[in-house]
Amino acid sequence: MKRLFIKYGVYLSIIFISFNLSCKKSNSNSGPTTPDPGFVEFKINGTAVKVTYPTYAYEQLLLFSKVPPFRTGARYSLNGSGLNTNIELNIFTDTLETKNYHYDSVDVAGYPDYVITLRVTYHGQTSIINYKDDFADFNISSHKNSRVSGTFTGKLTPEAIPIGFGEAGSINITEGKINDVKVVY
Repeated sequence: MKRLFIKYGVYLSIIFISFNLSCKKSNSNSGPTTPDPGFVEFKINGTAVKVTYPTYAYEQLLLFSKVPPFRTGARYSLNGSGLNTNIELNIFTDTLETKNYHYDSVDVAGYPDYVITLRVTYHGQTSIINYKDDFADFNISSHKNSRVSGTFTGKLTPEAIPIGFGEAGSINITEGKINDVKVVY
């Protein structure tokens, strides 16, 4: 009986060690290995921020995607995250074109979904279009080979925790560049 217990104990130990080693390999902080050349950069109240292909598994892939895909009434949503930064930029259209798009607080009041037109989180502070004079301007200058490039600017209002908003229009997004970001239809 004692010999049988030791034999099964050894087998269980081998299985446990193998399982732990395989978990450590799959949960490493290394991210995708083939970086995509696309990136987004901008200044938030004068501080430069750059969002690129993720280097850690917990970061969100940087890409434009049609939401919902293959339907009318859609939007093109750019999402990306980097160190202490998350950006969500939405263009409400069925067909993404090379042109200027403008959204402001009037759009948000008329269409509640538009509140996510430009949402930036920087060091835990999320800012959105909410008050009069808040806006987001996007210029799509290139859309070819499933890639998008362009520029953007905006004036946003920070959300206050636990509820409400901070000073209206106090977050300035300037010198925004979308450079060769992949589009998924």
